[in-house]
Amino acid sequence: MKPFKTLLIAILLVLSTTSISTAYADHGYREGRWSGGCWGCGAWLLGAAIATDIAITQAQQPVYMAPAPVYYQQAPQTVYMQAPPAYAPVQPQVQSWYFCRSANGYYPYVANCPEGWQPVPTQPPR
Repeated sequence: MKPFKTLLIAILLVLSTTSISTAYADHGYREGRWSGGCWGCGAWLLGAAIATDIAITQAQQPVYMAPAPVYYQQAPQTVYMQAPPAYAPVQPQVQSWYFCRSANGYYPYVANCPEGWQPVPTQPPR
């Protein structure tokens, strides 16, 4: 836009000076006296061109462009699944009774055993 304005002003300046110089070749003197002439008409036209340029520039509102929309796609969520903990199968505990030889009895019926308790399985081996 700036080169266009400069070119327009230059053209108006050239046209104003050439047309005025040919139209008023007598430089304001007619029949031997000053008739007012047009000294400075070129400057007046140049001023009018500059004023027009300023008016046009101020009349144009700045153009604001909205930013381009941004689209994004969310990555699918990664789901981690843990395997259930591997438990060892629970072995059934072998129930034992405790036998005391000296007292010839089983715990809890005998309170204490001086030689120590002897574990005895609750079921006889097959």
